[in-house]
Amino acid sequence: MTIVVLPSDGSPYSIAAARRLVSPGLFERPLEVHLVHAFPEISGRPQAFFSKTQIDQWANEAAEDAFHAIRPLLKAAHCAVKEHPCIGEPAPRIVDMIRACQADVVVMGTHGRGAFLSAILGSVAARVLAASPVPVLLVTRHDEHS
Repeated sequence: MTIVVLPSDGSPYSIAAARRLVSPGLFERPLEVHLVHAFPEISGRPQAFFSKTQIDQWANEAAEDAFHAIRPLLKAAHCAVKEHPCIGEPAPRIVDMIRACQADVVVMGTHGRGAFLSAILGSVAARVLAASPVPVLLVTRHDEHS
């Protein structure tokens, strides 16, 4: 069994990564896929205005949106799927999940902005690539049919 972490922000890039993941012959089957979505922490003192329950509900709703288009792809490929909505900075949460589930590989979409914009804006993919203890396959939308 190949254990895969598949981060999703709900973008077409995440969907492309899921399509690439289930493409025939890429990984040894069966696949156990850990879907991860990190809802950003609310800065300041959110507890003064919102309950933890409300923030958790928002995180779960955001994860539902992020996972919605990917579930059918994984189901059609007969993957075992575990969903992990979490709260926090995406890259560290993804790396935490890699370690927690003892993943063999990470497959994630990248917006492909290039080095200059990534340096300015930051890149979740670049930070995961730098910190991951396992191989990371970065997929752009152009890769999805490769």
